Amino acid sequence: MIERAWLVLVGLSACGRIGFDAPGARDGDAQVDAGFGPWAPPVPLAELNLALNQDDDPSMTGDLLEIVFDSDRAPSIGGDVFTSRRISATMPFGSPTIVSNLASSADETSPDISADGLTLYLGSDRENPGDRDLFVATRADRTLPWSTPTRVIELASPSHDSSAQETADGLAIYFATSRDGTSDLYFATRAARGQPWGTPMPVPGLSDPVISESEHWINDDATVIYFTT
Repeated sequence: MIERAWLVLVGLSACGRIGFDAPGARDGDAQVDAGFGPWAPPVPLAELNLALNQDDDPSMTGDLLEIVFDSDRAPSIGGDVFTSRRISATMPFGSPTIVSNLASSADETSPDISADGLTLYLGSDRENPGDRDLFVATRADRTLPWSTPTRVIELASPSHDSSAQETADGLAIYFATSRDGTSDLYFATRAARGQPWGTPMPVPGLSDPVISESEHWINDDATVIYFTT
């Protein structure tokens, strides 16, 4: 049976929203603008989805005006990061376009854009085919192109690493990795922005060496986390 992922949005009765991929989510994370209360029924983001293609791993800026996600639609070769913008959080997004500065002939997946729109993490096997690592790109202004992604060496492993998300202060990062055999949630910290990350460790109380955990979202101060298991 062929499964296809598409982007959907649900609203929260107490002022919040979540964007995620369904039904065949692969390896990425959800994007949550968190509140508390029951979720409304999910609705497809029709302006972003494309029939017969995989569209998943959405991430939005803090103002909800820019979204990035990965897709295998043309002109992507192996799966690339696409982006779309809108002028108001209540309006539909514009037509998605590939982010050429982030693209390669390899598979790019699980992009995560910072709230200010100036830092973006993604998973890619561009340097080691079959071994997905974390890469980071930056830009000085949201009107400028992204820098060429660089591999985050201190977080790398011989297994798949993806779905990286920094906390708002830039001093902690959470990501999914299969370095211990199953997909687990790991984190690393650093003393200041711009410094290398410390040694990655399993997230206490969440990472189980037998059960897989993935597709996480964590709030700005790392006090709330959503994930699948």
